[in-house]
Amino acid sequence: MATKKEIEKELNTLTNIVLDLANEVKELSVKLQPSPIAEEKSINEAPKVPEIPLQQPDIPSEFTNIVKTVLNQKFGIQIKYLTDSPAFEFIISVPREYSNAGQPHWETYKQDLRPKVISNSEGIIGVKAWVEKVFNNFNQDTRTLIVLERAN
Repeated sequence: MATKKEIEKELNTLTNIVLDLANEVKELSVKLQPSPIAEEKSINEAPKVPEIPLQQPDIPSEFTNIVKTVLNQKFGIQIKYLTDSPAFEFIISVPREYSNAGQPHWETYKQDLRPKVISNSEGIIGVKAWVEKVFNNFNQDTRTLIVLERAN
């Protein structure tokens, strides 16, 4: 059994270790805090969000045709090929005139994107199912507007 002096010595050692760790954490948190100038700039300047064009060079034309026929030519699409799995992220950019996202969403994100990861095995069938699901997410009046714009 340990004596009282040994226990006190162990306790002091542990206390010193904890204090050293607390100081290191404090130093790291100071280093990780963003500078006030950078914070001020990000608050005052909203990030510029690029418009997603309907056709990108790496998007199969079948996907573009599905979007044009189920939705219309005003909707943008983008594909991000995943490197860690046999899938891709299919993103539909909804024009503001059709968007059912609220004003706070637009103020925060500046766009209305509808992303979905689709496996390569689903391919065109998965894309069509996602585009139809996005279309059916709109209310009847918006769907009517979208259909009327297909002809133009």
